[in-house]
Amino acid sequence: MKTHKDVEAPYKCDVDGCSKSYFTPNSLTSHMRSHHKEEELRCQWTGCGKKFDKPCRLKTHMRVHTGQRPFACTYEVGGE
Repeated sequence: MKTHKDVEAPYKCDVDGCSKSYFTPNSLTSHMRSHHKEEELRCQWTGCGKKFDKPCRLKTHMRVHTGQRPFACTYEVGGE
């Protein structure tokens, strides 16, 4: 019986020096976006530099640095 580790992942990164491979095309696409292509998806905050595969994830991450909390809680506490 073959296990997951015995099967070679068919979707391989073709960037020189990168040996990553994945079982789904979406995983390879995510890898390419975050590691090899879109530098604009890197956090520009001094000392951070984290990379993201989607603009929405970078936008959400930036809240860590800015303290922005755009979603107000509307839950009321108490019985008034």
